[in-house]
Amino acid sequence: MRKVLNILSFFAVFFWMAQLKSTDSIYAVYVLVGICALFALYGNLKNNYKGNKAVIALAVLFSIFVSLSNYKMYDTFVEIERNVSLVMIPVGGFVAFYNIFVWLRRFALRYNWRKEKYKVPARRIFWLCFAGLSVLFILTQMLCCRPAVLTADSLEQLQMIDSGSYTDHHPFYHTQFIRLFYSPVLAMTGDRDFAIMIYASAQAIMMAAIFAYAIVTLYQLRLNKKIIIGVGLIFALLPCHLVFSFTVWKDVLFGGGILLFSVAIYRILNNIGKNSVLNYVFATLGALSICLFRGNGFYVFALVLPIFILMYRRTQLRLLAVLCGVLVVSFGLKMLVPVFGVVPGEPSEAFSIPLQQIVRVIVDDGNLTDEQIKKIEEIAPLNDFKTKYLEYISDPVKNVLRNAKKEEYLAAHKKEYLKLWLSIGINNSSSYLNAWVDQTRGYWNGGYYYWNITLQNDLDPDREVGFFEGLLGGSIEFFNKIGPFRIFLCIGLYVWILIITLYLSTVRKDKNLAFICVAPLGVIATLIVATPVFSEFRYAYSIFCFIPFALPLLFIKKPKKTAKRLKK
Repeated sequence: MRKVLNILSFFAVFFWMAQLKSTDSIYAVYVLVGICALFALYGNLKNNYKGNKAVIALAVLFSIFVSLSNYKMYDTFVEIERNVSLVMIPVGGFVAFYNIFVWLRRFALRYNWRKEKYKVPARRIFWLCFAGLSVLFILTQMLCCRPAVLTADSLEQLQMIDSGSYTDHHPFYHTQFIRLFYSPVLAMTGDRDFAIMIYASAQAIMMAAIFAYAIVTLYQLRLNKKIIIGVGLIFALLPCHLVFSFTVWKDVLFGGGILLFSVAIYRILNNIGKNSVLNYVFATLGALSICLFRGNGFYVFALVLPIFILMYRRTQLRLLAVLCGVLVVSFGLKMLVPVFGVVPGEPSEAFSIPLQQIVRVIVDDGNLTDEQIKKIEEIAPLNDFKTKYLEYISDPVKNVLRNAKKEEYLAAHKKEYLKLWLSIGINNSSSYLNAWVDQTRGYWNGGYYYWNITLQNDLDPDREVGFFEGLLGGSIEFFNKIGPFRIFLCIGLYVWILIITLYLSTVRKDKNLAFICVAPLGVIATLIVATPVFSEFRYAYSIFCFIPFALPLLFIKKPKKTAKRLKK
């Protein structure tokens, strides 16, 4: 009987991989998972490894991720195949992820990459990494994308600075941070391109410093030099880090802030390095950038703080005081924004998913009462919503509100429309679920082909593409088009790795690593409740900054007492 179950397990994984060939997501991710699952299954059977309740729960969760995000795929099958797939894809996914989690648990508990103390001083390693990354980033900027990578969002912030008229659609304090570099240079030289270039170069230097800080921390933890070099190469050569370093977006320094905060907190909690004051300074700067440089950042930090209190209220009082101070200061600064004459951001930005769900009911010809229809038409005609709806982005639906000039009306009557949203959802749960899946699946399933890295310069859109810019663009295309390399830019895969890192850190009783996973997970949590785009790479850029640092921390040698427990 056991042999039969083993054969069926292998078959379930193969069937899962075969059926997912019709997916609209990046199939290479599923191939990677399937291959890992087959190796893990073989190893688990050979060594009689078994999982626990946590492994089962995670396997169920990940199987749901894949099955739910591919719900449209079932409609492409004939009836018999569809009925079989409705059962076998979730089952095959469970078998695949269960065996991966069982094997990863054992691997993480048995292996470590820690080496003896290095002879080269950590300070010298930091400066070497910082100098190397700075030169690489700025040289690439000058040869390929001078003055910087600039999109419509970038120009909007620059226009605010030039005009002195601000809206909080782009966080006010991030715009002021750009102004800190841009305006003095513009005043001295009168050259706008040069002023933009100076800011972008300063941002590139800051990102290089943050990456070097993460690398030197791994060095001080005595990890194998191959791992440290690998992490350095990821920060240096992965196109998102290279190009984003001089891209004028709020998401870049927000992602850097998540990493800076995480590294500094980890160093403080583990007493790494001699200069503890500097770690506190960096933790404060990282926390402030989280709170002030993106609209969702304050909510992320508001999630981090109570969890910190729960975990460290008796042992880290000084750090707790610093974090509470950051929250209070950030809140105060946000309350001051209207005093500077800043126009609040558009109210519809917070309603992206509820709007998409209501309009999805209209598109699906769902169950709506006359009263509900009348209430919807108070803001715009049903047909306008129906014709503009796109399942993966909420901007067309929000544009209907903007054109009807009903955004302020919706904000003033938000309680009424919250009740309307709830009442419609009661009788249209499947449309609501499908709308939510389509709007958020890029952040919790594998990966999708959607734009991620650009070399735009909207100041000069008709410029000729030079040799070096063409070379850089070709490398981005290579990563985007070639399956094995595309997985390095898959948001969902990185989120899976983040969840795995959190789980394995709890298994190893490494609560410090578990804690620093909270902030990037908080970013994803805010996206799955309020994202306007289903798979916007820059929104999740902080995860790509965090994972190269956090993942190697799973393999630092644990004390013997812990190691014995883990082997059981």
